[in-house]
Amino acid sequence: MQSESPDALLAVIEVTGRGRQAAAVIPDFDAVLAHERAFVLALYGREEEARAMLDSVDWSTRSLPVQAVRDSTEALINCLCSRRYTEALAMARAARGDATTPSAWSQTASFPQTVVNLAEALLGYRSLASEAKLPALQAPLLRLVTAYGLWVANDRAGNFERAAGLRAVLDAEAPHCEPLKSAPREA
Repeated sequence: MQSESPDALLAVIEVTGRGRQAAAVIPDFDAVLAHERAFVLALYGREEEARAMLDSVDWSTRSLPVQAVRDSTEALINCLCSRRYTEALAMARAARGDATTPSAWSQTASFPQTVVNLAEALLGYRSLASEAKLPALQAPLLRLVTAYGLWVANDRAGNFERAAGLRAVLDAEAPHCEPLKSAPREA
């Protein structure tokens, strides 16, 4: 996330993806890669490419939890790129319900909830400012999304010292991710 473009991280996803594919047969492997790539592209504000990445997979044949990851990724793109927060929240909430079905794909439960939290924070519907801290063990990309939501919530709540600390995390970990640099605006 230190690079000025997503290309280096997308290359890492490619290499590790090939390694994971060679190591074992992963159900919905193409969906996993499309999600990861679209997530990175959204963090860099590359909306059209992120949507095209999601559209490269036929999600209609997938299990509900896998479809929930797709819908949550679409909601994330709406939050970060097109800034359609209300639509994003509805999509993420629906996906969160679909993600409760047991799945071998471990992130199907946490990712939709993270996007729900983000959309709610961007809409000002809930205050994440009371959260004790940014989860240290969270996956790096989810950690950035969480930090962004917490930054917005703390800034709105007047917790400017905490907001500044979260802003510093975002600036240090994702200095070139434009969608994470500005406060939400109504679309």
